[in-house]
Parts: sequence; C-alpha cells; structure tokens
Amino acid sequence: MICRAGAKGLHNQWAVPAEERNYDLLISAYSPDTPKPTDDDVMFEFRPGAKIAGYMELFKAHHELLSKYKYVALFDDDILCTAEELCELFTLADSNDLKICQPALTHDSYFSYAGQLKVPGAHMRYVNFIEMMCPIFSQKTLFQIMPLYSMGYEVGIDLIWCNIAYESKKDFAIIDSVPVQHTRPVGRLKTTNGFEDGRDYQDDIVACRRIFDIEKFPLASYEIRTERGKTFDSRLSIFLRSLSMFNATLKTEQTRARAVAVGAYLFHTLFSPRMNVPLSMHPTARQKFQEMGFQYG
Repeated sequence: MICRAGAKGLHNQWAVPAEERNYDLLISAYSPDTPKPTDDDVMFEFRPGAKIAGYMELFKAHHELLSKYKYVALFDDDILCTAEELCELFTLADSNDLKICQPALTHDSYFSYAGQLKVPGAHMRYVNFIEMMCPIFSQKTLFQIMPLYSMGYEVGIDLIWCNIAYESKKDFAIIDSVPVQHTRPVGRLKTTNGFEDGRDYQDDIVACRRIFDIEKFPLASYEIRTERGKTFDSRLSIFLRSLSMFNATLKTEQTRARAVAVGAYLFHTLFSPRMNVPLSMHPTARQKFQEMGFQYG
C-alpha cells in the first residue's frame, strides 16, 4: 500500500499494528509537514513534487521492493477507509484474479466519474475503466503500464492503462461491497501537481489520448455481481440496479451537478458501447517506451 501524502493526509488510518493488516505500508510524503507514522513497521520517505511524477521516481527507487508483492495499491491521501477495509480489498483483488480494481465511492464522496459511486446491493462490477484515485494493481499489470508514469502527464494515463492490460471483460472491477469516502473536492491540488500558467486537466487528457490514438469512451459496466452471488450482464439489468445511485445527489449541496453526472452514467449504461480498446500502440508512444527501456506487451 503506497500513499503520496501531504500535511493534511488521512494516511495514518492505515498504519495499524502489522499483525492487524495483510499489507505493508509506504508513505511517500510530498510535503515536509506530512506527519510521520509512529509505527516502526511503516516505511516513510520524503519525495517532493507532483503526484504522478513522484510515483515514477518512487517506482525506480523501490523497484526491487515492489517485485516482492502480488498486488500494489496507490491511494490518494484524502481517501477515508479503515485498515480492515483495505485488507478486504486486497483479499478480493487476489481471490478474483483482478488486474486492476478500486473500491466504489460512498454516496457522500466527491467524484470525477459518477460510475465510481457505490451501487447498493452490488458486490462488484466488472468495468472497462479504473480511475487513478485509488487503484489496486496486480504486480504484473503495474510493471506493464509503469511507463505511463514517465510520460509527463499528471492526468489521462488512467484512460490508457486498462486498454494496455485488457484481455477479458473480467480483468477490471469496482468493489461495491467495500466502499470508501473521497473527502476532498477533485482538483484541490491542481497547482501542486503542475497545473498552472494556463495548463489544464483537459490538456493532459487530450495529449495522452492523441499519443495512443484512442477515442474517448465512457466508464461502463460489463457485469454486476450482487452480494447474494447473482450476476447480471444485460444493459437493462445493470441500468435498473444502478438507479439507486441517484441517492448520491442528495448527499451534498451540489445536487444538480451530481444528478446530471449520474444521469449521464445511466444513459451510457443503456446506449453507449461497453468496450475496451486493446492498443496497437501509436509509433510515437512505442518509440518513447523503448527509449525508456520498457517493452510493450
């Protein structure tokens, strides 16, 4: 479990005694004021800089360490969840042989994509896209997509990584039975992550998609597995079981904006392609990866 943490981070919630967790914890502080965990079993480092660029430096510095783990989680420091819940997430990732997964978000969470919100009654949803807020990677998948962290973009690479790793519709999942709360508005650390002087999130997203020659596609669910063990893969069944996501529109003052986002997700559930795009990589990207010493595939 790795967290790029700041002074107001919630990361110490995961620093319970080692015997109470099935994961090791590495706190990578980007601020000198980041509180250091008191538990000697928790690894701690100071690595200033932006989120994605900082992760890549960390991967290079700790490559041998990462090689020891079957799964690696990269959580933002404003994710509220317990160590017990994090243990369960690692267990579910392993037992379902997932390449990339994430916990669903509670209905009072701030979100980038409404499809991340918890679907009540669902255990997990197999999806085409996992966002960068709190992904859990299999070690093999993390090493496969790791060059994305070197490309100089602070957003957008999560639109690419599932398409690089995609082999089947059950490779990626949102875990609804273990939701977490995203406690801060999206974009609060924009300046810290280098978005200034006119640079915006959309600039990185467009540039990243252009390199990989991939069109924009919505987050979509291939299948829902309920808490009772039933599975549903038809568009209508997924739509009907997802209607309760509208409860999320009542949890904050941003009712209208959240309702629009949930409505858009439900529209895509019914009418948009459910797809991943296995990437035949753009020559420019392939060359860049090779220059960095990585092989694709």
